[in-house]
Formats: sequence, structure tokens, C-alpha cells
Amino acid sequence: MPDSPINPILDSANAYLKHAISARNDKTLRERVVTSGIRLLTQLLDEVPKDIAAHDLAEVTLVYDVLSAQLAAVTGRQPDELFPALVELCDDADARPLLAQAPPPQPALVKQLRDLVLQIRVTYAWPRAARTTRTVHVQYRTGSKFKAATSRQPVSHDDLPERVRELMITTAERQVTFQLYPKPA
Repeated sequence: MPDSPINPILDSANAYLKHAISARNDKTLRERVVTSGIRLLTQLLDEVPKDIAAHDLAEVTLVYDVLSAQLAAVTGRQPDELFPALVELCDDADARPLLAQAPPPQPALVKQLRDLVLQIRVTYAWPRAARTTRTVHVQYRTGSKFKAATSRQPVSHDDLPERVRELMITTAERQVTFQLYPKPA
């Protein structure tokens, strides 16, 4: 996982606070340095939710990239065409920010996906003795036949969405499944 954008803030706050410890005998310098360190830590605390959201958004992007690639083979469309149409199909609020700068999905393509796709699920599993995995599973119809495409990939604990990490800690379950389409009742 790449370095977090909050690392420089944390490093600076740490340096100020270490300097404050070394300046114990100079009260004015110590107070000024402590104030600067606390200001940076406050900024850090403001940035943490944004950093977590950015990591979660990166994971959402990967899931929709996988879905787009899976359905590109079925529809003959390009993954970049399918990406916004899949976000629209799934009506996924977590993925909507990804479309802020993109052209709107083609309504005909969204309808085609609605007619084609039966179900989309994403499962995160964390078996005791194995690596955590993300499985993206899409069921669809081609003519009168029902088919499925599945992609299973290892995923680092650090790259998991926050809600998945929380579930890993708070439940005895060893996996969680999110149904993206159709929305559960």
C-alpha cells in the first residue's frame, strides 16, 4: 500500500514534539514547539477520516474495475463504458464520487445491463490460516442460459474497506458478503 498522505503531517508533529522534549529548559521555546506540535496533530486528526475514505474509495474502484472487465467479455463493450453504467445499475452511493468527472452512463447500456445481470456480490473472506480474499461474483443470462463470472484476489488487510475491518474484529464470522445488485430488500 502506498504511503498515506497524512504521513508527512504525522512526521512533522512527531519532530515538533521531540524538539519540545529536548527544549525542556527553555520554557518559551518549549511552549511554542508544543503549540506547533498540537496544531499539527489537530490537522492530522482532521485528515484521518479523509484518508480512510480515500482508501475505501480505492477499493470500491478496484471492485468496479473487476466487474467492468468481467462484463466487457460478455457484452463486447469497453470496461470504461461499463464502469459508470455499473455504478448506476448498482445505485451505489459509495461509488458515486468516482463518477464526478466522468460523462453520465449511457441509458441504453444501463438498460442492457439490467436485462443481462441477475446478481452482483462481493465477498471478503479471512480464513484463520490463509490470506484475506476479495471475490467478485456476477451472475448473468445469455439468451436462455444462466452463467457466472468470478474473480478471487488476495487483498491486504490495510486495503480492506473500514467496515470490513470492523466486522473482522467485532464478529465471529470469517467472511462478509455485500450484494450490490439487486439491492437486498
